[in-house]
Amino acid sequence: MKTNIVLWLLFGCVINVFGQSEVLTSRGKEIITSGGKTTSLYLGGESLRKKSSRAPSHQLSSTKNLRFLSDTLTYFSDYSPNSSFGIFGQDWVVQWFVAPADMIISNVGLSVVDVADTNVQLEVKLVNLNWKKYDLQTIVERRLGYYPANGNGNNNITAFLDNPDRTGDWIDSSGLGLASPFGKDLWSDSGKGVIIQPILKSHGHRYQWIKLDTLNSTAPVVPSGAIVGIAVRNLSPMADSLRVGIAADHIDGYDGLKFYTNGRFQPGVDFGWWSRLYTFDFVLEVKLSDGCFTLPRITELSTTLSTEQREVSAEIIHCEPDDIAKSKVSLVYSFDTGTTYTSVPMTTKDSADFFQTFKGMIPGAQPGTQVMYKVIYTNAGGNFTESQTVSYNIFKPENPSLIVFNGFTKISGYPQSLYFGSNGATTTAQELINFPKDSWAYGPLTKEMVDNYNNIFEITTSGPKDINNDVIKEWLAASPNHNYLLAGDEYLGFISGWKNSTYNAGDFQYDILGISADYNDINYKTEGDNNKASYATSVVGTELGDSLYLKVLALQENSLMIGPTNELGSTYYNWLDGFDPVAGTFVDITAQGVDGKTYNVCAHRTLPSGNKIAFLAFDPLSLVGGAPNHFWYGFDRVSPLVQAMRWFGADVVDVEDWSHPRATFLLAQNYPNPFNPATTISFQVSLKSKVSLKVYDILGNEIAGLVNEEKPAGSYTIKFDGSNLASGVYFYTLRAGSFVQSRKMILLK
Repeated sequence: MKTNIVLWLLFGCVINVFGQSEVLTSRGKEIITSGGKTTSLYLGGESLRKKSSRAPSHQLSSTKNLRFLSDTLTYFSDYSPNSSFGIFGQDWVVQWFVAPADMIISNVGLSVVDVADTNVQLEVKLVNLNWKKYDLQTIVERRLGYYPANGNGNNNITAFLDNPDRTGDWIDSSGLGLASPFGKDLWSDSGKGVIIQPILKSHGHRYQWIKLDTLNSTAPVVPSGAIVGIAVRNLSPMADSLRVGIAADHIDGYDGLKFYTNGRFQPGVDFGWWSRLYTFDFVLEVKLSDGCFTLPRITELSTTLSTEQREVSAEIIHCEPDDIAKSKVSLVYSFDTGTTYTSVPMTTKDSADFFQTFKGMIPGAQPGTQVMYKVIYTNAGGNFTESQTVSYNIFKPENPSLIVFNGFTKISGYPQSLYFGSNGATTTAQELINFPKDSWAYGPLTKEMVDNYNNIFEITTSGPKDINNDVIKEWLAASPNHNYLLAGDEYLGFISGWKNSTYNAGDFQYDILGISADYNDINYKTEGDNNKASYATSVVGTELGDSLYLKVLALQENSLMIGPTNELGSTYYNWLDGFDPVAGTFVDITAQGVDGKTYNVCAHRTLPSGNKIAFLAFDPLSLVGGAPNHFWYGFDRVSPLVQAMRWFGADVVDVEDWSHPRATFLLAQNYPNPFNPATTISFQVSLKSKVSLKVYDILGNEIAGLVNEEKPAGSYTIKFDGSNLASGVYFYTLRAGSFVQSRKMILLK
């Protein structure tokens, strides 16, 4: 079973990853964050402009003598979107596309990731958009407006000009006098779209395809430059009911629109169309007129450490014999986020042919620069077309810690942005734990990169793409102050080929991670087991497990579980591995295998040289409680990932200030600890700052405010008396300007 899945990965098949979390939700569970990456269909191009301008029309006068090339228009060319965007009863969403050439639309594809009820149905149609591309790309997230539909029972509003229930003209709700974004329907049956039963995205099945001959009409023909929208409606009769999740993510400048039948924030009040900062994973299967322009397909460069010049290639298909000799291919690039572009000619060494590859160079740039580039092809007649715009960064190490997302394609989104979780010790429940760190998701690590860091946290959810063992081993040997965490349920199996293995001196697993043997897929015996959670136990008194143990106890939950399918998404599987530790490695969390045995799944150790090492054989976000609260421990400060970060000392912040060469803020461990009934807390403030020092219980309730005033630079000590408190674990948090740090203390009576 596991081998088959790996082969699918190797052959580039689509692996879909979706999931949920208890945060980033709007209007109930409109947005459910998810994670992962896939390959996807190629974006045939973004735009095509001709010197002889022509206003977009809704039909071509003739398609005679035009040649067409099959292609697919999608905004997700290299990964699967990272969120599930909810459409509730009677709501619509629209994703728009600019026709890169005269084209015939053959099929529409939808990526549906979850449904609340198997009986729910969707309506799908195509609409023309009146707004120009610039208008769609620059609109901020706001309420737009609606069409009146008196007597329809849904707040007397409707979504489109051609909807059968429309009774009046567009009503603007923006306060800006905006006209309707939409024109007449492009493909519908008297305003009604085709009705489908949604099919969920699954392994090897990314899109549900709708053929455009289902309404007994001809396939729509769209002229170059026209903007068409795929419109999808949840047909559940009751507003705000029976959620359908659409795969989505934010692609800057290409966000979609949503029609809220009953309102977005205030039911019955702020209804109608809203612009949203989400791009929906809809696709158009089209036949592009080669008429004869085709769009350049170009090298997509990724983020790099190199400040040297980089080569870009562009594949060009000429249309006419004159184009071979007289066309021009230009590489245009920007170092100021697209404000200004520089153009350089591209050249080819290919023989005179209709197909040629052109090459050009982007000059080197300084670390921290974002580079944007595209290729423009101008034919012998003066008509031109341009490729999609590609961007990459010249990576600039700035902080003492590095988060490596090994196997991801981005450093943001879900789950990347949430791994260090919520502080849980403030009145702002959703405040994320922050500490000075850089993030990387762009390929294997190098000595040049890691030598900039004291702490590296490598997360290999669903298996590593790159094996960085040799680089990490050399980096650790370079300094006793270098600390390393590795987390992911597929790391051991990926290395061993999913066979139980033993390790000896000289092996990375033995020398660094402190593992002498592993046991692959302890949760799996028969089909379906890998969708189930594993029961886990945190070990009291350990560096990474103690806080977790105490919070489970405090919340009186009946179990602790490792459930990637529940917490990360329906296509994240539980491939939990167990291991045996070498001497000197301390186990923090154990889990029960499908065979009923107890296995070690999380441990830490200190190498003889002084390096601190932590290993989690699971994704830390997958930690969740049982009844009654089902608390998300993976997104809390008691997570072993957060505990390792603090054990490493990665949350000690050095703050740069123009008036001071180095300014250090520090919160020391209280002394004595454990204490009864009093203890001393020391902290250092190196800049005049507004300082707050508060004490919280393990549930995040504020117990005492010790400091709340502006203090000059200096070192301070505060006595805390716990005479009136019960024995237990407490946390104290220091805030000074942008600096925030928490520590744990134990009152033992």
